[in-house]
Amino acid sequence: MSIIRSGFIISATHTITSEVPNRIGVQKNASADSTLLLTCRKPKQKPKNRTPTLWRDIKDETRSVARQKANELLESDYNLTKTDMIISAFGPTLQVFTQEYPVVDDRDNPVRPKEALTEARAAVTEVIIKHELSGDLESVDSLSTWYVLTWLVYGTENVPYDEARQLGLGVGVQIDDVKQGTKIWSKSRDDVVIKGQDYRVRDFSALEAGEKRRKRAYPVDPTDSSFEYDIDAVHAALNVLKTKGSDFTWNWLQDRDLQNSTSFKRTAESLIQVLPDEHPDRELLVNLASGETGDLLDIDEASITSTESEESSRTTLQDFQS
Repeated sequence: MSIIRSGFIISATHTITSEVPNRIGVQKNASADSTLLLTCRKPKQKPKNRTPTLWRDIKDETRSVARQKANELLESDYNLTKTDMIISAFGPTLQVFTQEYPVVDDRDNPVRPKEALTEARAAVTEVIIKHELSGDLESVDSLSTWYVLTWLVYGTENVPYDEARQLGLGVGVQIDDVKQGTKIWSKSRDDVVIKGQDYRVRDFSALEAGEKRRKRAYPVDPTDSSFEYDIDAVHAALNVLKTKGSDFTWNWLQDRDLQNSTSFKRTAESLIQVLPDEHPDRELLVNLASGETGDLLDIDEASITSTESEESSRTTLQDFQS
């Protein structure tokens, strides 16, 4: 806002590597590795007092330019991280916003630049989904979509809190509102820690044996006949597979008609593609998509592929000029 009020137009954004990634003290701290550089310019002529622009009149354009930038980078020779792709879309998005400033909503309330950045994140993640996953997530609920996207974009269970929160806003999830009831993430300093099935699901065999665990501590009950979120159903299925075996799981899936749930299958298939090879849930997911349970769910086994790290060949945006 200070830049905008000073009369500048933001025309591009770049990430500059500012820390040695393996330096002690910045390891596992994604926000410390890069600095965001804004490229700004002043118009040749001093702008006159303008009538405020309606946010709804430029909202689609902010998404469009972000989507276009993401597609350009995917078609280029640059090998960028997902976060760098999102950041690259901030420049053209903010350019549209600053050129049209001041911006107000339908009730004449000021709209701040962060609204435009939320649209940029949402647009770029749509492009990334189409490029990286074997299918879309349109049938999947918002919380499960956020869970898949967080792994897709960041590739680690530790994500800077504000980045995770903003990604949630882009798909319609207030992550603070769901934290206590779902246990899908926890806080560690300034990071969100994304949780797997072992942290969220009450053990099926222990439940059969009469063990009582508070639902508040383990919100997902694998003996339930239905689940509020697709990710809950997937995590419950993984627990059943782990504790009871594939034959029991086949019947468990059929009893809940999950073989006919497109959103359940899309969530499971997407998680296979985005979870790191070393994540314990990924091996369970591969087993779920194989054998008799795989035949029942009809999950495309072509999606079960191991990906090698490409960090050494990453192109950072200081090598890229808009």
